[in-house]
Amino acid sequence: MTRQRHARSPTRYSSRSAPGAGFRGRRLHRAITPVPQLVTDLAAAEEAGFDFSVMSDHYFPWLENQGHSGYTWAVLGAAAHATSSIPLMTMVTCPSFRYHPAVVAQKAATIGVLSGGRFTLGLGAGERLNEHVVGGGWPLLR
Repeated sequence: MTRQRHARSPTRYSSRSAPGAGFRGRRLHRAITPVPQLVTDLAAAEEAGFDFSVMSDHYFPWLENQGHSGYTWAVLGAAAHATSSIPLMTMVTCPSFRYHPAVVAQKAATIGVLSGGRFTLGLGAGERLNEHVVGGGWPLLR
């Protein structure tokens, strides 16, 4: 993936790596960025004219020395309040192990309302590394 990093500024994706030619986007790195800075960075990305933003919905960090990582859905609510035009999206939420599908639907609808319709729900099947922490185990291959 081609990307340029700028000190204390949003991650910029080139037109080759964005989800459409000529788009500039912001991926919110919850595992390495303090929670308040995520919202500040997203507001700055919107002001700079970015076309989209995405946030992962995984458990981070896995080790205590990696610091704190905010809850995706709370950060999305704050981001919806702090911005007015940039689209928001999860990348990705697993509606089976950690969250019941009805809870995911309620979260998505709430962020959709708070953001004035700027939210897109990205769904995925999950992965053992992130989903096993709830204690339910991972399905065996048959």
